[in-house]
Parts: sequence; C-alpha cells; structure tokens
Amino acid sequence: MRLIIHIFICKIILIVSAGMAQAINILPDEMNGWVKKETIQIETPDELYDYIDGGAELYLSYGFVRTISRRYVRDNEPDITAEVFEMAGPADAFGIYSQTRDRDEHEFGQGSYYVSGALFFWKGKYWVSISTTETTPETEACLKGIARYIDNLISETGQLPMILSLLPQEELVPGGVLYFHHYIWLNAYYFISTENILNIDSTVNAVMAKYRPSESRLYILLVQYPGASEAEKAFKKFSEALFPRGLNEVALKNKDEKWMAADKHDSFIIAVFNGSSREETTALLAKAKKSIL
Repeated sequence: MRLIIHIFICKIILIVSAGMAQAINILPDEMNGWVKKETIQIETPDELYDYIDGGAELYLSYGFVRTISRRYVRDNEPDITAEVFEMAGPADAFGIYSQTRDRDEHEFGQGSYYVSGALFFWKGKYWVSISTTETTPETEACLKGIARYIDNLISETGQLPMILSLLPQEELVPGGVLYFHHYIWLNAYYFISTENILNIDSTVNAVMAKYRPSESRLYILLVQYPGASEAEKAFKKFSEALFPRGLNEVALKNKDEKWMAADKHDSFIIAVFNGSSREETTALLAKAKKSIL
C-alpha cells in the first residue's frame, strides 16, 4: 500500500512539474537579439500580490492558476518582459482580455491588441502580456516576434463565454463588452453600486455592454445565475437597492436624471442604464429580453 501511495504521489509531482515545464517552454530564450535574463514562476495568490503590487485582484477574480514571467535584455536597448497567465479556463482568459482592450484585433491568438510599448492577447486558457520600457521600431518587432512564438506554441483554443451571444448586436460598440463573475467589476463601465447587490460570485456569468456612440451611450447588464431561484433572490435584492418604489413601472430616473430599467426572465437578470428617456431605455431592455427568450 505504501508503495502504491508513493508511486501515486510521484506521478502527481511529475504531472505538475511537466505542466510548469510546458508553460516555461512557450516562452522563447531569445528573440531578435534580446536574450532571457531571468524567469519568475508565480503559483500562489501571495506570490502574485508580491509580483503585481495592487493589480493581483484582477487576475484572482478570473480564476488565476499560475504565471510565468521572463525578462529579456539586449545591450543598449530597453528591457522586454513577457508574461503568460494561466487562468481557470478560456472564459476567464477572455475576461482578462475584455477588461483591458478597447478594440478587437486578431493578429495573435483569439483576440489581441497593440498599444505603444505593449502587446496583449488571449488564447485558450492563457492571457499573454508582452511589454517594453521604451518603444522603438526594434522593440515593437521583438514584441510581435515573441507574441508569434507563444501563439504558435499554444495549441489549444477556447470558446467565448456563451452569454456574449445573447446580447443584442444592433448598435453594440465594437470592443465594448466586459465579461466577469466578480461583483467588483460591476462599475467598470458605469457606476451601479459598491455593494454586491446582484449576488454575483464565481457561479454567475455577467456581461456589461456598451451601445451607441459615446454622446448617446447606453449600457446593458446581463447576468446569468445557476437557476431561476438564485435569479429571483438577486432580483429582489437589486430592486430594493436601486428601485425603492419597486419595479411596478419597470423604469425610473436616477439622481443624475438618467433612466434605468430592469427585468428578470428565468435565470437571467437584464438591466439598462444611462438612458436619456424612458422610451429608449425600455426599448433596449425589450430587445435584450427578447434575445434570451
């Protein structure tokens, strides 16, 4: 029996070690004259807090598993850092992507974007960040070379969160969709509440989406619960917090003179915010409700 247990433990250690080795191997040792200087492996929340001062919550809220970071140096050139974050699944990797991009590009992975000095993409359960301390034509080429190398070595892909397909597509702002399942991101696009008034947790899928140009912007919040009873409880809590007179009228004005409206269907809660009139707010709510029927 002891021998069997010992063999089993050794197998587990080998599997974990192999996984870490694979993660390290998707980072190149050299690219365009930049060579690896140091590699950091982060496997616990405490290590992540030490590594990302003030930014760990973002990754932890999307099911952080582990991270590999590698710094590259080249004489008389800026340093480059490549990071690969392994998340709980593809939906979580996309969630990180949705938090940080303001447009969708498709040069790398399943979605990418480049800003001066930094390149980001997601693929499968991985979120990849590559950045430099100074932007030059050479560093930009190196960033893209590292991204291409990593992209080619991540063989798996993943599905987008299903809830995204339930959003009305008409007037949806490109790149204006945020997927999450932690209430701290409820206010990322539009302030709703500092409290968890919708009972959002890891069992819940939520998406906030932007509609129309910025001067006439509307927001749809769509939240999916494990079942109708959970949605019912959350809807009661939500309506008590934001609709003090109840939801008899479906829509009302807030203190900023903007309209909001909400409804529930089965395991879903739908809400619309920032409307300039009752009519446009309830019309978008009706569209959103129709999309999940």
